[in-house]
Amino acid sequence: MALEWRGPGGFERFFAHVGTRPSKSHSIDRIDSNGHYEPGNVRWATAQEQARNKSNNRLITIGGRTQCLKDWAAEVGLRYDTVHARLKRGWSIDKALGLAAV
Repeated sequence: MALEWRGPGGFERFFAHVGTRPSKSHSIDRIDSNGHYEPGNVRWATAQEQARNKSNNRLITIGGRTQCLKDWAAEVGLRYDTVHARLKRGWSIDKALGLAAV
């Protein structure tokens, strides 16, 4: 945790940075999952947002947009497991997502 958040008044400084918890479904998340809990690298996020922010997610860029594989699968109306299995069989990302001719 950041030094400025430690010691007397630390919680107040932390709270001033992150603000009030938006809902019971939110908890503190690191924006850069490889970084520290420090000003500029924390936010309130839902469990779903946090799951998509894990360092082991497979990020795919298509048409200048980057999303995790699960989000791409949902966007094209496919199950993540289906797309993942296709990729394991050696399909291209475009073909696995149904964006290229089969």
